[in-house]
Parts: sequence; C-alpha cells; structure tokens
Amino acid sequence: MRPTLGTLAIRPANRQSIIGANHQDQVKADLQHRGATLSRHYSPNAIGPLTRPDGTPTPRALAARKAGEPAPTTPEAAARLHAKGQRLLNQARRLP
Repeated sequence: MRPTLGTLAIRPANRQSIIGANHQDQVKADLQHRGATLSRHYSPNAIGPLTRPDGTPTPRALAARKAGEPAPTTPEAAARLHAKGQRLLNQARRLP
C-alpha cells in the first residue's frame, strides 16, 4: 500500500510548488544572513584587528567562516568581503 500525503497526494503539481516556495524562502533567508554577517563584521567602521601579532586570525576575522568565506588578513580583503555582503543583501531584496 502506498503512503498518502493527504490532499497533496491528489495534486502533485501543487506539492512541487509548495516545496519550491519553501526552498525559495530558505534561499532568501540564507542570502540575508550571509550578507548581513559579512557587511556587519567587515564594514569600514568595524573596530578591531584582523590578525594578532603572531599572525593568527582574531575572532573578528574568523566570523567570515560562518558565511563560508576564508578569514581575511588584510583591510583590502575585509573591504572585498563587505562589498560581497552588500551584493548578497541586494540580491536577497530582489527575490520575491
């Protein structure tokens, strides 16, 4: 006997559209989270060093790993991450 999905089993096309809609919401939330993390931690106004005197990254630099990026070691790399965060936020705003 085949398991049923209630009323969704009657209309499989509807089930696919619901799954797609939920996936799109998750994609938008992920873009917003990544963009906000990168923009917040690597804005030009952010305070604190990116590396310690012995060359190891600080917690501020390691925050990039939460967004799936390598830890920046120079201010130029931090500026690139800030710009990428802004692009991700703009891309999330354009999603329906």
